[in-house]
Order: sequence, then C-alpha cells, then structure tokens
Amino acid sequence: MNIFEYGNRSGIPLVFFGGTPQKGDTFAGLDTLAREMDIRLICPTRPWYDNQEVEPSFNAVSMPLLNYLRDFGVSSVHVMGGSGGGPFAFNLAKVAPEIVATCTLLASMGMPEIFVELVSSPPTLDVLKAFTLRDYEAWTEMTRQWGLAADLSHGAWGDFIVYFDELPRQDLHVSTPVIVYQSTSDANAPIESVQEMLAKCPSVTWHISERADHVAMASGSGEEIIREIFQAIASGFR
Repeated sequence: MNIFEYGNRSGIPLVFFGGTPQKGDTFAGLDTLAREMDIRLICPTRPWYDNQEVEPSFNAVSMPLLNYLRDFGVSSVHVMGGSGGGPFAFNLAKVAPEIVATCTLLASMGMPEIFVELVSSPPTLDVLKAFTLRDYEAWTEMTRQWGLAADLSHGAWGDFIVYFDELPRQDLHVSTPVIVYQSTSDANAPIESVQEMLAKCPSVTWHISERADHVAMASGSGEEIIREIFQAIASGFR
C-alpha cells in the first residue's frame, strides 16, 4: 500500500484518509500547513486504487497501515477522514483503540441505508444508481465518459464495495473520542447518516458548520477548516 507523508516527520502523527476518489498524494498541497502546525501528515492510498488484484476491505487498509506505523515507531496517532474516507478513519479507530488518540470526521459519509435515502446531489445520485447495478463494465464506461482516470474509477468502485457491503456489518461501538465537522445541509453527506453511524460511541463532539459542506469546501473553505482541525490537534493533544 502506498503511503505518502507531508509536514514535519518529527511532528504529531495524523493519518488522513481522503475521500472518494482520492489517493494519498492528493494532499501534497497541505505540506506547508502541516509543517506550520507541527503535524506529521500520513496519507495512505487505499491499495485497490493502485492494484486491481487487491480485494477491497477495511482490513486491506488498516493492517498495512498499522504495520507501517509500527515499523516507524509510531505508538500514538490521530486519524482523520474526509467524505468517503470517513468510514476508513472510523474503522481504524475501532480496530486500533490502543494507538488512535482521536478520530476526526469531516463531511463524512455515514450509514449507507440512510445515506442513500437522503443524499440529493445529482452527480452522487448518478454514481449510486450506477453502482447499484453492480455492473463493473458499465461502471468503467460511465466513469470513462466523465473523464475519470482508470485508477480512480477502480478505486471508487472498491470504496463503495467496502462502504455498502462491510460497514453495515461492523460493530459500531468505538471508544476513541470522535470529533465531527459536518454541515446540516450537505447534499453529498447527510448528517443523519453520520449520527446513525456514531449512535453507539460514548464520546462524540459535534462541530456543526456550513463550511463543512462539500460545495463550500470546494469553493474555498476547505483549507480553512482543515487548518482549524490541525490547530486543534496541535494545541490539544501532545
């Protein structure tokens, strides 16, 4: 599994799972901010993005990542997931509570059944309609017509397999403190689906903000809210 690092290698370790479809090197632009905040930013690419032979699963991500952290002597880490990366961050907190200090979710996807019921973004609805057919050839042709690179198309397919097939079967009790940055009106990430995912978690802190919206972040609030998250980690957890 390819893992990219940015920021300060001796700083506070933060694993950042990007959304769907994003690879770890997407976040090279956060290098300066991470250095400023003394953050060691660790950005994994979910392995099926680079290798179509990998069967998508939570374990296919968490196990290589935990081995990587162990090999580099990282005994405590914060984890963060944006959008489709949220469930992967949540899963890491679930399987490795002994090393995950906090789990931050940003405009995250939550439980699939509620997500599908309430999502209203036309592009997301098109994606969901195509995936529901489970026709991989039709999926690849559709995403090719959209101009999506083949590795990102396959990566998104794998993300959805894990999200729809594996997340609903998980034990969703996570003892690690969870911090959520979410909008109440995000057409791509219904807050109700995240509330359901976190219903069994004993420690959840909500930051409700319209800045934590897919459209708002794409329009300029993204780095602003990531700066806020980095600052909270840098000032509160050493």
